[in-house]
Amino acid sequence: MLVDDRPAVRRALQAVARRRAMGLHYIGHFLGIEPASHDEDGTVRMRIIPWDSAGEESMTAADLGTLADLTMGQAIRNRLPEGLRLATTSLDLHHGPDPARGGVTSSASVHWLDERRQTATASCEVTDAAGTVVATASGAFSALPAPPGASIAPVDWSWLRVGVPEVADGNLNRSDAGFVAAVRAAVDSASSEPGAPPVDPERTRVIGHLLNVRWKSIENGSVRGEFRVGPEHENRVGHLQGGVVYGLGAVAARHVLGNQCRVVDGRVQFLRPTGHGQVSITATVLRHGRSVSFVRVQLASDGRQTTEMTFTLAPDHNGL
Repeated sequence: MLVDDRPAVRRALQAVARRRAMGLHYIGHFLGIEPASHDEDGTVRMRIIPWDSAGEESMTAADLGTLADLTMGQAIRNRLPEGLRLATTSLDLHHGPDPARGGVTSSASVHWLDERRQTATASCEVTDAAGTVVATASGAFSALPAPPGASIAPVDWSWLRVGVPEVADGNLNRSDAGFVAAVRAAVDSASSEPGAPPVDPERTRVIGHLLNVRWKSIENGSVRGEFRVGPEHENRVGHLQGGVVYGLGAVAARHVLGNQCRVVDGRVQFLRPTGHGQVSITATVLRHGRSVSFVRVQLASDGRQTTEMTFTLAPDHNGL
């Protein structure tokens, strides 16, 4: 049995327990997303709780993308019959000029839902603990039947009030293979050389490990790599979760520019679902300027493109 009191390891095991008890996806629980409120006017608020007591952790692109996608999706789900799959068709996210630190809250509302309740758009604002807007997002969604054999029940958030049963490494079985890997990633990423301070906070390192791309080549302003999609990255119907897609795109866009930049905004178009297994990632510089750069990122699975992304980036004067 794993005995490890580091925050990332505790969070990884807790995410497995919450997924079993409550539903939702592993990555959402791992990031620490929880409901904040559902207002009478239809506004839905969700938040990310800081891992550390100081609340100084930086929010990654995967954090903000997952939070925005989930909050807008929940606002739409509140107007739909149960059991439908809500697919994100496009996601636009605009980042504030300063890094988002500590806990953040996303407030989302639905702009329109067609008469047949099949397509909808929503938007949200993400604010920090001081109420400062750190990101804004908008998205388009489609309501579809659940895949054959899949059942999509509402997330049972009531478990947060009564307490989610603990899970230890020894309680994971073969059906939890992907989550075993995720817990081990937390162990590995939380480790550092004895006596050496970590380069990044533990939380940031672990999320980076979960979004680890194996870069293969770079030429003519493009980089190519591979990423393995497993259960730890999936949504509730087994496809690559939308916020993870956004986080991967941001990683690739920064990588092709040498990581000396920050993401200003990103747009994702989900052409078709991305399932488990190897995914190829290509990032191409469209224009590299002194004040702003543009990068195109594409994901493909089994030789077919699944996602089209464009990112705007600016020089990173904060060193983050």
